[in-house]
Amino acid sequence: MENVSSPAPPTTHADADAPQIPIATHSQVGFWETPEWSSFSNSMELFRSSSQSAIQDLSAQVTRLTMKANKSNETLHLAVDMMQDLMKKQEDSAKKTLSTINRLQLASIATLGRVEKKLEATLSGVRDTVSSLQIDVAELRNDVLDKTERIITDLEGQRVSTHEVGLKLDTLPLGCSSPGK
Repeated sequence: MENVSSPAPPTTHADADAPQIPIATHSQVGFWETPEWSSFSNSMELFRSSSQSAIQDLSAQVTRLTMKANKSNETLHLAVDMMQDLMKKQEDSAKKTLSTINRLQLASIATLGRVEKKLEATLSGVRDTVSSLQIDVAELRNDVLDKTERIITDLEGQRVSTHEVGLKLDTLPLGCSSPGK
């Protein structure tokens, strides 16, 4: 007997890659032509086609989700970069502010030091002036005391002389108005 080829089930692109099944013998020919096989074959074709469609839909969804995830990841990286830039700027600003505060503090300390030195010099000058005035006042007091003492001594000397003149006048004769006349 000869081998009779029976009609094979319909093929798709996926079937072209599948291994080839040997062609049925004439005793099996009737199986491929039964309504059960035809129904089963149609169901399998619908299942395969719907499965491929579902796989394509899932693949498209995975692609979209991957793109969204990549965009989200890019957005996240961008947000992280922006936050890092902002933090760096704030850190730089804080460093500049701290540096300015330190410079102002040093300038204030230097200014206070200069003011303190000027005040010390002024105070030293005032002390010297007061000391000089105290010496001048002491010298003036001593001069005044010396002059007062001399005046008192002179006055006492004049009083003694006046007293002596008065005594001499008492000893004069009554008719004389002054000695030597």
